Amino acid sequence: MKRSFLKKSLSLATVSVLAGSLVTTGLPAAHAAPLDKAFITKEGLEAVTRLLQQAKPEAGINAIPGEAYIADDIDTASAKEMNVILQLSGQPAAVGIYAAKLGYKALAAEASEVTVQSEQQAFVRSAQASSIPFKINRSFNTVLNGMEITIRADLIPQLAKLPGVKAIHKNVIYYPIDEPDGYQIAAGSSDFDPVPLEQIGVLKAWDRGLTGKGLKVGVIDTGIDYLHPDLKGNYVEGGYDAINQDDDPYEDLPEEGYEDSTGSIHGTHVSGTIAGTASNPTSVHVQKGVAYEADLYAYKVLGPEGGTSSQVIDGIEHAVDDHMDVINLSLGSDLEKDPDSPDSIAVNNAVLAGVVAVVANGNAGGGNQYYYSMGSPAASQMAISVGAVTSDSNRVQGTIHSAVGSEVYDTNMSLMSWTTDKESFNTMFGTNPIQGVYVGLGREDDYKGLKPEFLADKIVFISRGLSSFDEKVKLAAKHGAKAAVIFNGNYSASDPNVPDLSEEILSRDGAIGPLAFLGDGYDYIPTFDMPGKMGRALARQLKAHPDQKLQFTMKNDFKTVVVAGDRMADFSSRGPNSDGNYGIKPDLSAPGVSIFSSIPAYGQANPDANYDKAYAKLSGTSMATPHVAGLALLIKQAHPDWTPTDIRAALANTAEEIQDENGTMYDVYSQGAGRVNVMNAIDTRAIIESMDEITLHDDKMNPIVMPSEGSSVSFGMMNPGASEAVKKPLRVKNLSNVSVTYKAKIVMHPSVTSDPHHPIPTPNPSEIIMGLEGLTSNQITVGAGDEFNFNLTAKSIPRAKVGVYEGEVLLESNGLPSLHLPFVIHIGDESDDNDFLIQNLTLSNTTVSKDAPIDITASLPTGTINHFYAVIVDLDNEVLGLLAEIYDRDESKDFLKPIPSNIIIPEFDGSYNLGILVQDGNKLNEDLPEGRYKLAVVGTVYDKNYNVLDESVAFKSFYVTNEAAVDEPNPPTNPPYTGGPITAPNDEAYNKDVAASVIEKGQTGITIAPQSKLEGTQLSVSVTDADLQKAIAEVKPSVALTIGAASKDASSAELKLTAAQAKLVTESGLKGTIVFTWNDASVALPIPALSQGSDGSDIVLTIKKDEGSKSEFTKQVKDATILGTPYVFEASSLKNGVASPLKLKADQAVTRSFLVENGVSTAGALYLDGDHVYPVPAKVTAAGEGKSIVTIRRPGFSTYAAASRHVTFSDIDKSWARDQIQTLADKFLLNGTSEHAYSPKANVTRAQFASMLARTLGLQSKAAVNPFSDVRGSDWFASDVTSAYEAGLVTGSDGRFNPNAAITRQDLTVMLARAIKLVGLQQSSQPGNQAYADAALFSGYAQESIQMVTDAGLMKGVESKGKFYFQPAGATTREAAAKVLYELLLASGRI
Repeated sequence: MKRSFLKKSLSLATVSVLAGSLVTTGLPAAHAAPLDKAFITKEGLEAVTRLLQQAKPEAGINAIPGEAYIADDIDTASAKEMNVILQLSGQPAAVGIYAAKLGYKALAAEASEVTVQSEQQAFVRSAQASSIPFKINRSFNTVLNGMEITIRADLIPQLAKLPGVKAIHKNVIYYPIDEPDGYQIAAGSSDFDPVPLEQIGVLKAWDRGLTGKGLKVGVIDTGIDYLHPDLKGNYVEGGYDAINQDDDPYEDLPEEGYEDSTGSIHGTHVSGTIAGTASNPTSVHVQKGVAYEADLYAYKVLGPEGGTSSQVIDGIEHAVDDHMDVINLSLGSDLEKDPDSPDSIAVNNAVLAGVVAVVANGNAGGGNQYYYSMGSPAASQMAISVGAVTSDSNRVQGTIHSAVGSEVYDTNMSLMSWTTDKESFNTMFGTNPIQGVYVGLGREDDYKGLKPEFLADKIVFISRGLSSFDEKVKLAAKHGAKAAVIFNGNYSASDPNVPDLSEEILSRDGAIGPLAFLGDGYDYIPTFDMPGKMGRALARQLKAHPDQKLQFTMKNDFKTVVVAGDRMADFSSRGPNSDGNYGIKPDLSAPGVSIFSSIPAYGQANPDANYDKAYAKLSGTSMATPHVAGLALLIKQAHPDWTPTDIRAALANTAEEIQDENGTMYDVYSQGAGRVNVMNAIDTRAIIESMDEITLHDDKMNPIVMPSEGSSVSFGMMNPGASEAVKKPLRVKNLSNVSVTYKAKIVMHPSVTSDPHHPIPTPNPSEIIMGLEGLTSNQITVGAGDEFNFNLTAKSIPRAKVGVYEGEVLLESNGLPSLHLPFVIHIGDESDDNDFLIQNLTLSNTTVSKDAPIDITASLPTGTINHFYAVIVDLDNEVLGLLAEIYDRDESKDFLKPIPSNIIIPEFDGSYNLGILVQDGNKLNEDLPEGRYKLAVVGTVYDKNYNVLDESVAFKSFYVTNEAAVDEPNPPTNPPYTGGPITAPNDEAYNKDVAASVIEKGQTGITIAPQSKLEGTQLSVSVTDADLQKAIAEVKPSVALTIGAASKDASSAELKLTAAQAKLVTESGLKGTIVFTWNDASVALPIPALSQGSDGSDIVLTIKKDEGSKSEFTKQVKDATILGTPYVFEASSLKNGVASPLKLKADQAVTRSFLVENGVSTAGALYLDGDHVYPVPAKVTAAGEGKSIVTIRRPGFSTYAAASRHVTFSDIDKSWARDQIQTLADKFLLNGTSEHAYSPKANVTRAQFASMLARTLGLQSKAAVNPFSDVRGSDWFASDVTSAYEAGLVTGSDGRFNPNAAITRQDLTVMLARAIKLVGLQQSSQPGNQAYADAALFSGYAQESIQMVTDAGLMKGVESKGKFYFQPAGATTREAAAKVLYELLLASGRI
C-alpha cells in the first residue's frame, strides 16, 4: 500500500501506528497491556521462531547489495547438514549469449563461461581461506551462476558474507504436476486420439509437413521409458539423470516384492504427447505426438520423492548445453511462488540462451486458494506458462430415480466411467429398483463387512473426497459392486474419515462435471455423477433413518451426447503472478483433461514386457504443457529464425479466447491469452508485445535494463481518478518479408469469470478510459522486418469501482490472423485480498539505517485480528526485542476490540525495545548492529475469554547498515572578534520585505545599525552597545529590534550579541523579538529566549544557504518539488569558545522567512531535524516578479525548504471540508489513509489529535519519560504526547491519557483552546453570542473551551429546526479535524 509522505519522528524506540493518517499517522496503538494479561509470552515467541524456521521465502524478495539473501525457510540455528543452492552475483553464461545478441558488450563479457568459472573458483578459494567446510555436489554456469552444496545450516550466515555471494536458497522439492482425480487406464480406443490435436490445429499443421523434424526437445521430468514402441524411434541417447547423476534417464521401476508398487510414468506420458510416433505394431491404440518427428531427449530430475531445485536446475543446465530448441517442464511447487527463486532464474536464463521454455502453471485451482494458486517455476517471467482446458468428449447420460424414504429425486446423470466393451446400459440395469449401499468416502475401510457376493447386484453410494475418482471406482469394482454413484462433496473438516454432509458446500452442490470423467477401462464399473446437494440429502436421510433403504431405478433412456470442450479445468492454477505487479499468468492454455498418451511397461526390467496396454489418460497442466511444447517445435520448424519470445507472442496473440458453460469469458488469470491455435500462430506475419522493462544486474548490482517482450500487459494497481494516465509501451514486430497493415482497437471485457468460491460481477469497463497513443487513424503499418512502437494508456474515472478490469488490444487485417494482447487493471488503493489474515507485509526498503529509516506496512483484511505485534529476530532465530504491539482493550467489558485493517509502523531506523515481556512501559532501547535480521509480525484473534481462535504470522528480512550521513557543521564557535575596525563590506541592502514578514502585527520595528565584516564566505555581524541602548530607550508596547546586513559574496551570516548585550535586552522589560536579516532571509527570536542561554554566554544567530540539503529533502519526500534554496537557521549560546544549541520553550516560537524565486501560493515547507524531514506550516505571500516569501513559525531551529506537491484524494469531493483537506494535504500537513483516499468520515483518537497538534505547531520532539501510565515509550505517539503535555496542550486525568479513545468534540475543544492560547491567537473581548440547545450536556471542564473555539470560529454546531447543537459527546471525524486544523493555522497566521 502506498502512502503520501509525512513521516513521524522517533526516539530510540520505533513506534507502531495504524493506517488512517491525518498529520502523519493513523489510528494508534492502544494502551499498555493489563498487568494480568500478557499477550506476548515466551511460549508464543517460541512458536514464532518455530514458524520462522518453517516459513517460505516471500515473493519478490531480492538480494541486498553487500549482503547475500538467505531464504527464510533455511533454519540457520540448526547444526544439521543440508543441501542448498548458492547463487553468485555474476550473470550466468546464458545471459551473456543473449546480451551479445542485443549488443550489451559489458554484460556479455561479464557473463561469459570463462568469467563465471573464474568467479566460482574465486569463491571456493575465499571459502577455504575462511575455513568454512562444505561439499560441492554440482556446479552450474549456463542458466545459473552457482552451485549446489552441502553445508551445516548454522554456517550459512558466514558463507553469505563472503565476497560474490548473492543468494542462498533451500534445495526445494518439486513434483510432477498431474491431477490424481483424472487417472485412467486407456482402453477401447482405436489408433491415436485426434480430438485434442484437432482442437489446437495440429492436424492442419501436419498437412503442411510440419512435424518437428530436425529439432530437439528436452523433457525435464521423471525420465522416460525409451523402450516404448511409440517413443524409441525418436529417443536420442544423450540426456541426463540428475537424480542418480548418470546418463540413463529411465523411469523409476516398480519395487520388487510390493504388490501395489508402481514405477514413475509421468515423463513417458509427457514425452508421448510431444513426440509419440504411433509405431506400436501390436496395440489397437497408439500415441501420436504433436511433433512426432522431433528428436526426443530426456532429463530426469524427479525421482520417487520428487526432485530438488538443484536437480531441476541441473536438468535445465544439461538441456541448454545440449542445445535443445524447446524444453518442457511439467513440474513445479504450488507453495513456492517466488519469481526470483533459483529455478525461475534458471528458466529465465535458458530462454535468454535461445531455448523455448514451456512450464506447467500448476493444479491448485481447485483448492481453497483460487487466485494466486500458481507456483514456481511457472512464475518465471520469460517462460510460457500453460493452463489446462477440456476437449470435446462423448458422455453417456440417463435418468435415474433415487429414493430414501421421503427424499425422492428423478435426475439426469452422466456416466463418469464404465467397463470396456460393456456399454449396453439399458439391458445391464433394466427397469427394476436396485438397492444402494452407502459406503461413505468409498475407501478400503468403508467396505468392511461388505462381501462381493452381497454387493454383486447392488449400487454403492459414495461421497467425493479424500481419494481420487479412479481409486473409488476401482475399489467399488474390486469389492464386486454392480455399479456406483458418486455424489459431489468433500470429507469433513472435523473428521477426514467421514463425508461432509452439509446442506450447502460452496462450488460442490451441483454435479462434479468434466473433471470426474474417466471413460472406459477394464478395471472400471458403471459410475454415475450425482449432484452434491441431492446426494448429501440422501445420505443424511439414510443416517437419520438406518431402517430405510436407498434404491435406484433406471429409466432406460441412456443416450450418448457430445460435451463441448474448451472449458478451463477447475484444477488449473490461476494467477496472478506473485511479481508485485499482478502479472498475467498463465500465458495461455491448452488441452489437459483426460489426455491419452504412452506410459511405461518397464521393458528395461522385464525384457518380455507387453506394451499393448502401455497407455493411460491423465489430467493436469502437466498434460497441457507438452501440447504447447510440441506446438513450439512446429512453429520453430516453420520459422527457424523466430526467437523464444517471438514464439510465445505468436502463440498468445493468436490464441482463441474461451468461455464457460454460460457463455461468460474466462478471466485472464484463468486462461491467459486463450486456448492456443497453432495454425494462427504459424500464419501470422507479425506479433504484438508489451515492452515493459525487466532488470538484470551485473556483479556489482548495477542494473541493466532489457525489454520484457511480454505477451500481456498488467497495469498493476491504479488509483481511481488519478490525474495522469498510465502508459505501457507496446511493439508490433513484423516477422515477415512483406509489409503489413493492421487496424487497431481496444476491446474491454464487460463480463468475465471470477472465483467460484466468492463470485463477483465484473466492474463496468466504461469506468476505465483506455487509449492508443502514437497511432494515426488507429492504423498500424509496419514494413518488412521492421517494428512499430506505440503506447497503451489507461486512466480511471474518479469514482471507478474497486475491482479488476480487463480487455485486449486487438489488431485486425484482412487475410491474416487477428492479434490480441490481453491487459488487466486493478483499481483500488489496496492490494487484492488473497484470504490470508495478514497480507501485503511490505518494507519500503529492505535496507535500514539511521539516515534512511523505512516504513513497515501490512493489511489485516478480515477485520477479526484484535492483537498484533512485531518483533526483531536475528539469524539465530533469537527474538531480540519488540518493535510494535497494537491492540485496543475495552476496559469496562474486558475484551479486545478488532484492530483496523491497515497497519503502519513508520520510521523504523534499526532501533527497538530491548526485551519484550516487560509490561511497565519503561523499556530500554537498543540499536541493531550492522547485519541481516528478520521482522516477524503476529496477528491473533482472541475471543472474549482471551482464548486464541486464529493466528497468522508473516515474515520479512531486512539489512541494517551503519553508514553515517555527512553531518551539517556545528554553529560557529569562533571567539569574539578582536581584530581591527569592523566595516560594512559594501553598500548592498538586505530585503526589507523579507525582514518585515517576520515582524508581528502590533510590533514596532526599530532598526539597529549593523557592524559587519566578511570573513571568508561568512558575514559576521554585531551591534555596538551604544546603538543597542539607544534602541531599547525607544520604549514601545512590543518591538522588533531589527539588525539587517547584506553581502553577495557571503554564503552565510552570523549575528552575535555579547553576554552583556543579551542581559541588557532581557532585563529591559521589552516585549517582542530580535530580528536578524541577511540578504533574502530573516529570523525573529523572542526576547525571552535570550535568557535560555547559560549565564555569561553570548547569543549567536546564524543564517546559511544550504543547497546540498536538497537531495536529502527529495530523498525522504519522494513527491516533493523543492523550491529555491533551503536555508539553515540556528541559534546558540557561546561560552569559552564552546557553542550549545539554544533551547526554547513551547511558547517561544521563532519566525523565519526567506525568498524563493519560483514560489507558488499552494506551497508548503519542510524542515530537516537531525536525520529526519518533517512538514511545517508555512505562509506564502507574493513578492512580485513571480517571487514569494515563505514564512514559518515554530519553536525550534533547523534547515528549512519551501516545497510543493499536489495530492489527489478520490473520496473528498462530497466532503464539506474538501477545500481545507486539499489545502493542508498540498502543504504536506495531512496524509490520507492511502495514496488516493482520505477517509473523511473516519474517527480520530485522542492520541492522534494530540500528535496532530504537536506537529502542526512544530513542537520539539521530546524524548523524556512520558507523564502518563497508559502511554508507553514504544507507542508511536509517545514523544508527541510528551511534547503536547509539556506545552500544556494535554493534561490527562489521574495520571492516564486514554490515548486510543475516540476524541469527543468537547475534548477536542479543550486541546484547541489551549492551542489558541499557546499560539497567542487574539481572543474576542466580547462574550460569544452562539447559544447551543444542548449546552446542558456540556461537561463542566469543556464549557469554557467550547465557547472559546466557537468565538474563534474554529468550530460550530449543527443547525436543526432553527437551533444549534454542538453534540459534545460526538466523535470527531477526519474531515472535522482537518477543518479545525486549517482554521487554527489560518487564524494564527501560520498559513
